[in-house]
Amino acid sequence: MSFRRIFDCFLFLSGLFLLSINIYGLKQTIRHPDLSSFDQYGPKFIPIEIKSTLFTEDSPASVKLSSKLAKQRLRQILKKNNEYEIISDIQTLVTESMVHHYPVGEPFASNYFHVPVWENYLLYLAAKIYEFSEINFFSVFRPYEYLNGKKSWERGTAMCGEIASVVMYMLELANIKNGKAGLDGHVVALAELSNGDRYVVDADYGFIIEGSLADVSHNKLDEVYTLSGSRHLTEIYGPENNIEFWNGDRGYRPKGYWLEKGSYFFKWFLPTFLIFLSYFFYKNDKKRKNKQKLTHK
Repeated sequence: MSFRRIFDCFLFLSGLFLLSINIYGLKQTIRHPDLSSFDQYGPKFIPIEIKSTLFTEDSPASVKLSSKLAKQRLRQILKKNNEYEIISDIQTLVTESMVHHYPVGEPFASNYFHVPVWENYLLYLAAKIYEFSEINFFSVFRPYEYLNGKKSWERGTAMCGEIASVVMYMLELANIKNGKAGLDGHVVALAELSNGDRYVVDADYGFIIEGSLADVSHNKLDEVYTLSGSRHLTEIYGPENNIEFWNGDRGYRPKGYWLEKGSYFFKWFLPTFLIFLSYFFYKNDKKRKNKQKLTHK
């Protein structure tokens, strides 16, 4: 067998292998198996660094709803007409259907934040490169913070930025204007009703506050403390370094947003391209051999 034929076979089999991974992934979930029991997590999931009185060893932040029940609840919420009720119910739903955790100092232990190979082999490979090489460029891939609220909700475990993305995803389904705000160490979702009223939605800590982010930061810090039970979080809500993004994740982290979009496009494009390329080389090789036979005759 010639080198050219071996190369054609390699391209074809590589494309077929990657395509098989993608097809297999269509029926799989990115939700960590541990979350299927959704009632036993322990202190590992408590956001200790915020020092909130709402999260203790006896009352950890944990999932109270299974994925199936959460989806049923969302369908019920979206049937409502009162926009405030929808926002309030979405905040409660997100808080109760996800584990809120920031894997400080334990990127390799937090398998709850990885992207499985069958979900996106490109993101999976980038995470593996960082795991074994610790090249700083690849550090964003493990733990991986989704910039897609639907994916974050499916995974069930999230950092504050992803929690805000999930809220935005649901608000989008409800046709309510939404945005994202980066605080000095925290991320929250924003909502605006059709009458112009604005709300800060912090599903990570389970509360909403009426008012714009600027209004909350300047005038409602006592309310933040009452609702969150955290002095540190209240300081984060202060007026310094708060930035609003009403274009969502595209504005919040544009490079990461388009990189994620691109990875999901190329995970299908690459195997398809390899298969077509192998076919093209095969046909070309066949034509060349037929031409040689005719020449020899």
